[in-house]
Amino acid sequence: MKQVSQQILSIAVQATEERTSELSKEAAAVFIWCLTQNPDCYKIWDKIYLDNKEVSVVILQKLSDEWKEHSMKHSSLDPLKETLKSFRLKVTFQRF
Repeated sequence: MKQVSQQILSIAVQATEERTSELSKEAAAVFIWCLTQNPDCYKIWDKIYLDNKEVSVVILQKLSDEWKEHSMKHSSLDPLKETLKSFRLKVTFQRF
């Protein structure tokens, strides 16, 4: 399941970039599902973050809007915390 979730994650990124609102929302939901299935998907998200900021905004917005539901599905929130910390550092260093 881990390998499948990683493969699906890359497809979800591409679909989230689409300008079709409904497709983007569904792809964001699939992306989040991948995160819940495989914590290694957070590492992939961290690696692609700078090249896919708009996708990350959609994902983060969906996580925020549906936090109660999503937080219960994650076995641990540590990977999310680390990923968000890494995003902040990347944005800070990119400004300089």
